[in-house]
Amino acid sequence: MKVSLTQRRLALFALALFLAAKSSVAGTISFATPSPSSTSGLPVAAEADFTTGNGTVTVTLQNFEVNPTSAVQAISGLTFSIDGNQTTATLASSSGVERLIAGDGSYTDASSPSSTGWGLATSGSALNLDVLLPGAAGPSNLIIGAPASDGLYDAANGSIAGNGPHNPFLALLATFTLNVQGVTAQDTITSASFQFGTTDGSNIVNGVPITATPEPATALLAGFGALGFGIRRVFTRRREKRDSSNA
Repeated sequence: MKVSLTQRRLALFALALFLAAKSSVAGTISFATPSPSSTSGLPVAAEADFTTGNGTVTVTLQNFEVNPTSAVQAISGLTFSIDGNQTTATLASSSGVERLIAGDGSYTDASSPSSTGWGLATSGSALNLDVLLPGAAGPSNLIIGAPASDGLYDAANGSIAGNGPHNPFLALLATFTLNVQGVTAQDTITSASFQFGTTDGSNIVNGVPITATPEPATALLAGFGALGFGIRRVFTRRREKRDSSNA
């Protein structure tokens, strides 16, 4: 079959879009604490969402444990490995909302996000985000979950409510942007573990991978496939119509 100029142009256009989308796609994977999980006999629930790009890894770290009893349920660290074992990295930026929890369980949030005060270190072939590293903000600025439905931390003991060294906490989540030498958008995270409480190196819970939402670019690539099928179908119908009229 003779390929028309229009067909060639459409094919080249679709190929260009495909290559552009493929080169820009970022890989995203999430790890969470198994359910149920506990540290020091108290329940914990956390999730870390990783997005890899060319030279960057973005991390969103969340605490889902509602109305915690103790600071041992607050997140103080995250250790993770990249499939290429890249460990030459710097912490470019971080952001979280500071939360002061009073002795009666009430709380006050800062008016705007600020730097988390966390640090970044290398642990073997892994990277370690940690608020308890030397020079970091710990034992304050741990990530704490939401209060009870009445808006108070009703269950909080003295390690949370009105505790000077442990306040402020970071409310619910924090985000981190790392510059990582050699990482690409096609790299992924192979493992992640969460640290809870104010003692560095203790209360570690290994995360498990969870299903991530497909990337927009992935959906775009699927759309290209549908577009190509549709174009092929249109030209097939035109050819069939032309052949039948010439019969």
